[in-house]
Amino acid sequence: MTSQPSLSSIAPEVMECIVTLLDLPDISSLRLVARDVCEKASTDMFKSHFRRKRVKLTPEQLQRAISVTQQHRYGCLLEHLTLVGIPSFLSQDLQTTAYQQNIARLLRQALETICLNSARGCLPAICLIIDGAGKGDSLHLKNWDKRWSIWEAAAECFEMTMLAIGSSQLSIEVLDIFDSVKRCSLACDQVSPILAKINLADSLRNLKQLSMSLSFHERRRPEPEHMESTAFGTENVAAICRFLQLCPHLEDLKLHFYGTYSISCAGGLTHALRAELLFFNQVSESCQFPCLGRLSLNGIYTSEAALLSFLRQAQLRSLDMNEIHLQGTYRPIFDHLVEHMNQLEYVHLNDLFEANLINFNAPGKPHFPTLGRRGNGPNEITRIGTDARKPIDYQLKSGRPLGSPLIHNWIERRVSKYGPIVPYYPASAPLFIYE
Repeated sequence: MTSQPSLSSIAPEVMECIVTLLDLPDISSLRLVARDVCEKASTDMFKSHFRRKRVKLTPEQLQRAISVTQQHRYGCLLEHLTLVGIPSFLSQDLQTTAYQQNIARLLRQALETICLNSARGCLPAICLIIDGAGKGDSLHLKNWDKRWSIWEAAAECFEMTMLAIGSSQLSIEVLDIFDSVKRCSLACDQVSPILAKINLADSLRNLKQLSMSLSFHERRRPEPEHMESTAFGTENVAAICRFLQLCPHLEDLKLHFYGTYSISCAGGLTHALRAELLFFNQVSESCQFPCLGRLSLNGIYTSEAALLSFLRQAQLRSLDMNEIHLQGTYRPIFDHLVEHMNQLEYVHLNDLFEANLINFNAPGKPHFPTLGRRGNGPNEITRIGTDARKPIDYQLKSGRPLGSPLIHNWIERRVSKYGPIVPYYPASAPLFIYE
């Protein structure tokens, strides 16, 4: 008589197919049936659930992270950790110093445990985000209390993470600092205090990919006189440059700027804010990345000389530029891409400004129609492969914008991605002031 079928008799290949159809809680239950079933169900599919984890900065989730990353547990397989900061309007507990100190202690312990027990000897990727950022009314531009609680949570999340990384000497390869969420970024004045507290050189030395979203420092009412000075803004930018200099082997760099103040807000931009707005000029002058192959710039205000100097440092394979406001012209920059970027395989250009928005002389339509003018080319082009090194021709947009849902949606998208600093059409010359 043949034996009764059972889970233990299922072939490993069949068990692997079953596991691919189950969620993690169901796989965990299946592994409790018997020891041999547990062994068969512990496939690569099961292990993949532990390679990417999202952990909120709460005592409960951090304690759980410490537990599952102990030696010989599956949490040691962790490769991509997303840390989620909690803004104060979602939790009143976050307003207490004791609570924040406890979170910082647990996070430090969690990263130290990962450092000790990681299967790879490092944590390949860390991503920082804020709960609720870019969603619903909580970040409406006119909702100041909630909006600034997002920025305060970002500052706390960045500080706790960097201190924990530095103290654990955890080596990382990929770091995303609020670049993957909308309407959330790191204020420029938050970098200097961290560099004064901890040495991050060992942890960032092997960093290959950095994505970083920055914004103006948070202004006070009234703002102290020294915080309005050029010197204050310049020091904030210098700290950002020192942070980037800790990553000499970067292969992929993404920089994003979110302008939290517009030219019409509180009398315009102070000298400090203007210095922060033009932070990329100083990055170009003081930072070098000889291994850089991929560059993405978004919402950046800079000069022709600074951008061209930065591009001359490396042989890029990929260049992505969106909402770039340039003092000067793009002609020498586009010529450099064609004549000197021999390894370039991908180019994406969108919403580039000189004195005005530019149109490319290429097939396609502009983002919105203009009155009394036909034949304007697209404001966005993408070129792949050998086409990436073809000549780029363009002209400044002419004609007044024709009122339509298209231009309204274009403006809304830009404000959502880059903040109220972005000018409407046509470009506002007083907004982009160079001294």
